[in-house]
Amino acid sequence: MRDNRKVRPLNGYLVALLISAVYASVLLIGHWLKWWTRFGIKLYGPIMMLRTGRGSAVFARLGSRKRAWNAYGLISVIISVAMTTVITGFLVWEVYATYRAENLMDLSDDLPFGQVHINPAITAVYVVIGISVAVLAHELCHGILSFVSQIKLRSIGIMLLVVPIGAFVEPDDEELKTAARSKRLKIFAAGPAANAIVAIIFITILLGILMPSVRPVAEGPVVVGVAPDSPADISGIGIWSDLTEIDGETMSASSFRSVSFARPGELVSVNLTYNHHRRILALPGGVVVSSVSDGPAFNAGVKSGMIIARLNGSVIHSVAELQSVVENSTRDSPVNITLLKFGHDTTGGINWFVEDNSIRSVNLTSKWLYYHLHFPSLNKEEYRNVSFIGITSSPLGIDVADPRTIMGPVTHPLGRTGGPDERMTDFLRYLGLPFFGYAPLVSPAADLYEPSGIMSAMPADVFWVVSNLCYWIFWANLMLALTNALPAVPMDGGMVISDLLKGLAKRLGEKLSGLDLIIGKKPISDRQVDRFMVALTVTVAIVIGYLVLWQAFG
Repeated sequence: MRDNRKVRPLNGYLVALLISAVYASVLLIGHWLKWWTRFGIKLYGPIMMLRTGRGSAVFARLGSRKRAWNAYGLISVIISVAMTTVITGFLVWEVYATYRAENLMDLSDDLPFGQVHINPAITAVYVVIGISVAVLAHELCHGILSFVSQIKLRSIGIMLLVVPIGAFVEPDDEELKTAARSKRLKIFAAGPAANAIVAIIFITILLGILMPSVRPVAEGPVVVGVAPDSPADISGIGIWSDLTEIDGETMSASSFRSVSFARPGELVSVNLTYNHHRRILALPGGVVVSSVSDGPAFNAGVKSGMIIARLNGSVIHSVAELQSVVENSTRDSPVNITLLKFGHDTTGGINWFVEDNSIRSVNLTSKWLYYHLHFPSLNKEEYRNVSFIGITSSPLGIDVADPRTIMGPVTHPLGRTGGPDERMTDFLRYLGLPFFGYAPLVSPAADLYEPSGIMSAMPADVFWVVSNLCYWIFWANLMLALTNALPAVPMDGGMVISDLLKGLAKRLGEKLSGLDLIIGKKPISDRQVDRFMVALTVTVAIVIGYLVLWQAFG
């Protein structure tokens, strides 16, 4: 029967809300009692900034190898400019894609995302650690390059938002403005470059060492979808269950899709594993309606979860047989249909699957005509003589996937061999895993896999914690690197581009010949460069705002 037990992620949100309320109360009480002014703590909204003038000795020790750090500063400028080029190119590409109204950003296609109930408290821990590492690396390198460039640090400190979310350094503004342009470039570029390097290190560990060791615990197909009110749904089969046998026959993803049932509605035995627990269920077999589109079946009253027992006089044993009967049936007159739905069995006195007497026939239509009206770009000439009913179907109301390929988006984000658009979509999907229901690798999805080889010495729970930490540290560092690489002041990328343009303008001005000066040609001034950067900053802000609005309403 139906399993009414559900995961309740709301509890985690209530805990987070309670902690936030306590934190906000402490902030208000401290402000009222003037604690923060007394202890030199500054508030920026809900963020507490704890400043101190101490700690310069740490930067002195870390920055003792000045030649190496100067070399790093030069490399940082190259990395920063490269990231600015990448993020600018991406923004232009996305504007082009949205302008053409192309659905290039539908990252959930062909993926069983959104089916994992994530504990927000656990995810918050991963996020905080990832952001803390990113901000620490970013500010630490800013501080070291400031020390190496002999720029005084006014203060250093940490930022709190309930928990520590990062560190910061504040170089002396006047000394920074009057410093050599080459020194400023290195200081500005040091932070984003550090984040990029940390991101590369952790994604290499994740995709190069940890993920290649992952293998399925069992070879059975993985449940990635369950039709509402279907036998599987009524019997409590959940997403991420691992099917192993049906009536004693070992299952794979391909054999499950082609499974044949001797008699629709007759009980079949299903062996499955969910969250390490094995279950054996008895449920009515048959080809089940997974979804109904606007068409003949919808007009006849067919609904998701119904078992198709007979069509046009033929008993339906498999999905392939249903397709064959539909495509070869007449469209000139109604076709007889027998459906089983979940209801009250008067014979047995229980709620079970019984014949639906309200639907006896269905008028099929032309597949060519249906596609011509709804999906003209997908229409084919051979559809003209094919009948169409307007449903998707599956055995028992279950959609499955092969366990060896289902983890592809997590283990091989650039696994496609297609063009740049597909690779870009794959990578964006990988960055978007947390927004589709992954953290990225949590139970019960992670329960289907285990580490092998050298990694098998590590307990599975520890392995997934380490893997998730690697992902979040990579994710937070990459996001911080790309955000700071935006060609907009006061972002680090904007400051680097501004200084580079000023240096280029000065060099071009020095190359003006006497004739250029005689005819009135003037060198580009720092003021003109500043105006250009303001215009560029506004343009970037408008583009980002447009993209956000497009994703929300477009």
